[in-house]
Amino acid sequence: GGSTNFEIMRALLICYSNLNEIQNEISLSKSMMDIYPEENLGFESHALSLLGNDQISDAISTLLLAKEKFPENFSILFYLGSSYEQIAQHDDALIEFELALKLQPESTIIWHSMALIYENLNQYDTSDSLFVMILASDLHNAMDMNDYAFIISERESSTPKDLQFALSLAEKAIGLDPTNYMIMDTLGWIYFQMGESSLALKHLQSSIENGGDNSVILEHLGDVYLKMGNIKKAQDIFNKSVILNPGNEKLKAKLEQLND
Repeated sequence: GGSTNFEIMRALLICYSNLNEIQNEISLSKSMMDIYPEENLGFESHALSLLGNDQISDAISTLLLAKEKFPENFSILFYLGSSYEQIAQHDDALIEFELALKLQPESTIIWHSMALIYENLNQYDTSDSLFVMILASDLHNAMDMNDYAFIISERESSTPKDLQFALSLAEKAIGLDPTNYMIMDTLGWIYFQMGESSLALKHLQSSIENGGDNSVILEHLGDVYLKMGNIKKAQDIFNKSVILNPGNEKLKAKLEQLND
């Protein structure tokens, strides 16, 4: 009975997850933790469903409990690090990621998470060396190239030479994945930072035509129109972007300046 009961609960959890029934998922996974404390699945599922419900501190408590019980479990350390990072506890996140790396020293997902933290802390040398390791581990991963290229384009300290390097990464990425709207956005944004507004416009329009109709890409397009002096067009596009992401206070402030 015990093992079949566990399998039934596991199957139900998958159903709830697929149906997005988060409250059911939270309570069932909690029961699973209590009934099968020797199985890590209940703890992981409980933490992930709490994270899905924006209950980050509850998720962290669950993961800390799980870490005590299953200290050699890579996923638990990864989720714990990611949860700390969500609430900007960078140092705590790095501790968990370092522990995860001891278990899987070549984990690119951990390198990537750590690189983003060092980037947030403006420790560019460290994030650069992590990205170099990530790119070296898989020479055909277009999304890793794209992420790194975009990150370089966002740095205030990037020189024309840095932007040229970012451009070469993004061009290599689009060569591997020619219809990817995220890479088109990155190309557009790099050209914008280089002062090449018409090239920026071309790539950003392609990005939106290929499915990149999200608030970030629309804001990039609006910035390009603004730079080109087309205020009306910029306002229209910024308004669209705000509708898709009403929490973007910086963009709202930008719009208010234009409306004055």
